[in-house]
Amino acid sequence: MVPGLFQTEEYARVILSGEPGAGPEEVEKQVATRLERQNLLTHVNPPMLWVVLDEGILTAPSRPRRHVRAA
Repeated sequence: MVPGLFQTEEYARVILSGEPGAGPEEVEKQVATRLERQNLLTHVNPPMLWVVLDEGILTAPSRPRRHVRAA
């Protein structure tokens, strides 16, 4: 799974919708929270961030292909 900080809105919605007991309102709230966090990376002086991702995160068929490409 792509870490939350790097998920697109659509990808996050799909991932969060699959959580047990995740109602539509809760999913939208969590998606909005993730997108807000991502805004920290676009400020004038964003934090330095180093990320190492396993290639399998982007190539593993854990979700429908169109959502993986969106990420």
